Amino acid sequence: MARLFIAILLVFSGLCGYAQTDTLVVVGDSLTRSEMAVPFDSTRGKRLKKVSENFFSTTLKIVGIDSLTDRDRPRIIFLRSMLVPGWGQLMNKDYWKLPIVYGAAAGGLIAIHKNSDRYNYYLKHVEILQENNQASMPPLDNPNGISISKETYARAASAFKRYRDLSIIGFALGWTLFAVEANVTAHLKTFDISDDISLRWSPTVIPGGGTYAAGVQFSLNFK
Repeated sequence: MARLFIAILLVFSGLCGYAQTDTLVVVGDSLTRSEMAVPFDSTRGKRLKKVSENFFSTTLKIVGIDSLTDRDRPRIIFLRSMLVPGWGQLMNKDYWKLPIVYGAAAGGLIAIHKNSDRYNYYLKHVEILQENNQASMPPLDNPNGISISKETYARAASAFKRYRDLSIIGFALGWTLFAVEANVTAHLKTFDISDDISLRWSPTVIPGGGTYAAGVQFSLNFK
């Protein structure tokens, strides 16, 4: 009896094994068919092609190969101003703004240069003290002066590094603001802000409640 039970158990286990193997094959085949059924995104290539065409067209307009329309002009003015400071103001014929633009640019570059020089100057002292394992030394441009500690040089270098970074940020921000100003001015030049406003009136019929009444219609025309 025990042998018969063991034999039945072995046969049942074998059947389960075959059933599991068959199930796994079916599931795997089902997953394969499901993956093959996913449609290919044909619009991706079209979108990429459109982006490339827009970029190429914008580049041609920036360099002046293609002519500009009134709609393109403010955008191209902004992009040109981001490439060369004052280009947008020049296109808008705001010549009086050019000294302001280039004066601000020159001031920003001078500030960046000076702060960078002072940072490198004090950093050089820190490097020399570290190499020679010294605690203090006089300034390089005044060897007979008072010795200054390495910590003081390090604080000075850190301060001028911060000033240099702020100067760079200010220069970039000013450049962007002048480009935005040129873009806004280009938009405003297309607006008609004349004082020619005309008032017109005409007789009309006003319906209401199943009846009609005579009235007057007024209209303001902005030119």
